[in-house]
Amino acid sequence: RKRSFTEEPCGFVVLRWLGAGCRIAALVVEDLTPESRGSSRREESCRRAGHGEALMVRALEEAEERGCRRASLHVREQNVVAQALYWKFGFAEESVVLNYYDDGDTALLLSRVI
Repeated sequence: RKRSFTEEPCGFVVLRWLGAGCRIAALVVEDLTPESRGSSRREESCRRAGHGEALMVRALEEAEERGCRRASLHVREQNVVAQALYWKFGFAEESVVLNYYDDGDTALLLSRVI
């Protein structure tokens, strides 16, 4: 069932289709309204309000509707807040990828069956 949101946008998710699988290429939670640009409220006003969970639910619904059987994503090893969200949705660590990010940070590759 598709959900609709009447609030101002507080993020977005990007899915890439990879055969029978899909990759969550980005899940971003921040205030996307024009008046928030350049403001410290841009990120903080949307954090810890369930928007990340709502985006993940919708992403997994879309993936299932399109026949995706396995979803995967990369997350910074230091981003424990994002990791907690992904663990909550049943993602498990598949591997550690050293120097994955341009700044040399390590990523965890997580995946789950849909």
